[in-house]
Amino acid sequence: MYCPSFYSPTGHNDGLGGLWSHKRPACSSTSKMFHFIYLLSQKTGAASAPGNPAGPIIPSHITPPISPDEEEKLVLRMQATTQFIADRNPEKFASLLKLYPEALKIKESQKKKKKGESLQELDKWYQEELGQVANSRKPPNITRDELVRLMDWKLSRGKFRPRLIELAGSNSNESVQNASMQGIELAKKSKIGDAVKALVILKGVGPATASGILAACVPEKCCFFADEVAKAIPSLSSLKYTSVEYEVLNSEMADCAQLLNSLAKQGDEKENGNETWTPHKVELAVWTHSILHQNKPELLSNLNEKRSCTEEEEQVSKAKKQKK
Repeated sequence: MYCPSFYSPTGHNDGLGGLWSHKRPACSSTSKMFHFIYLLSQKTGAASAPGNPAGPIIPSHITPPISPDEEEKLVLRMQATTQFIADRNPEKFASLLKLYPEALKIKESQKKKKKGESLQELDKWYQEELGQVANSRKPPNITRDELVRLMDWKLSRGKFRPRLIELAGSNSNESVQNASMQGIELAKKSKIGDAVKALVILKGVGPATASGILAACVPEKCCFFADEVAKAIPSLSSLKYTSVEYEVLNSEMADCAQLLNSLAKQGDEKENGNETWTPHKVELAVWTHSILHQNKPELLSNLNEKRSCTEEEEQVSKAKKQKK
C-alpha cells in the first residue's frame, strides 16, 4: 500500500497517510477543517507524527461547528473514499472505473430529471464526444450550444440551478469560442490556473464549469471539479468553489494518475486494466467510489472479496511452481 507524505497546516506530518496539501487554499472555516481531520485521525487510528507525540495538532479552543453526530456521519461517509485515494492501488482504481456506469445510474435515479436529455445521454456525449469534437477544430474550442449542453450535464449530476443554463446561453457564440480556445491552449501548456481564469469571464461559468470544459478537452491535464471528489480531500473539506481549490484538487488527481501509471507498469497489465491514467480518469474512479460507498457499498465489498481470492490463487500458483 502506498501512502504519500503530505503536511498539516502547521508544517507537521499529520500521520493520516496522506492528502493534506501544502498548497491548500486559506479556509475561513478553520474549525470545521481541523475538527474533520481530528475525527478522521481518530477513526483511522493515525499514528503520532515524528516529533509530535501528541499526534495531530488540534488547537484546544476549537469546538465542533456542527453537532458531533452530523460531523461523525460526514467523516464516516468520506473516510473510505479518502483512504481509497491514499492507497493508490492500480487494480482497485481500474475496477472502480469499470463500475462508473453503475454509479451514474444511481445518480440519475436520485436526480429524477423530467425534461430534456437524460443524465446518461448527456454523460455519454460529454465523456465520448465533446472533447473529440472540440479538439478536431483548429484551434480547439467549444461553441455556445456545447457550453449550454455541458452546463445541463453538470447540473444533472449536481445541484440543479436552471438560471445557470440561461446565463450560459446568454453568451455570444464568438465569446465562448474565444474563451474556450484560450483556456484549452493554456491547459495544454499545464497553466491550469490561467486556463480557469480565461474561462470564468463567460457568464454563468465559474471554476467548476470551467473545469468541465477542461476535463473534456484536456483530460490528460485536468479533472472535473466534482463535489464528491473534492470533499474526499481533507484540505478541501469546506468548499468555496474557487480556482485555487480547483488547482489543489487537480494537482492531487494528477499526482495520483502519475503514480498509478508508474505502479501499473511494475505490475500485471491485465490486473490493472491496462489503463493509462489521467487526472480525469482518476476523478471518475474516485467519484464512483464515493457514490457506491454511500448507496451500494456491497459492490465495493465484492471488489475486495474478489481481490482477496485473486491473491490467494496467486500464492497457490507460486507454491506449485516452487515445488516443480
